[in-house]
Amino acid sequence: FAIDRTTSQYRVYTTDFDKPCFSVTPSQPTIVQELKVYTSKERYKKDPRTYKLEGRDTPNQEWTLIKEGIFPTNNNRNELDLPITDGSHHFKVIFENTIAYNEYRVSFPTNRGNSYWIAMADLQFGGFLVSGINVKLTSPYPDGAVCGASTDCKSELCNGEGICASNVLVQ
Repeated sequence: FAIDRTTSQYRVYTTDFDKPCFSVTPSQPTIVQELKVYTSKERYKKDPRTYKLEGRDTPNQEWTLIKEGIFPTNNNRNELDLPITDGSHHFKVIFENTIAYNEYRVSFPTNRGNSYWIAMADLQFGGFLVSGINVKLTSPYPDGAVCGASTDCKSELCNGEGICASNVLVQ
């Protein structure tokens, strides 16, 4: 998660929506294949409509575009200040990506309305961590199962962010 794993409101006021709202540096290289936005109590018109995800390996490198596009709509709202759970309202995009990066940034060029606000409760980067050997792992859990912590996954397939992957190539 990029913010605090709760439905507390996070708002960005900007006249330049192409500026990144988040930069994230995981503890080790990761392959991100999903962005999940948890809705805030605010009106849906402040939800991000479009996204741009980029990655890089070192701070001196140029950013590489991973994916950009349009989020699906979810008009359901989360109440304020609750822990994120399986039932928390969200919208997400899943995409192909096989390249690991050490740093990510995401921006939201447009929202669903015409204001200068972007509002959300939280943002989750889904994917998996990368380590040093090539091993294909298979889990009894379906892709996207919420596991809460790697010990709940009963395998190395939990990405450390609470999401399992059923079939992962770890390098």
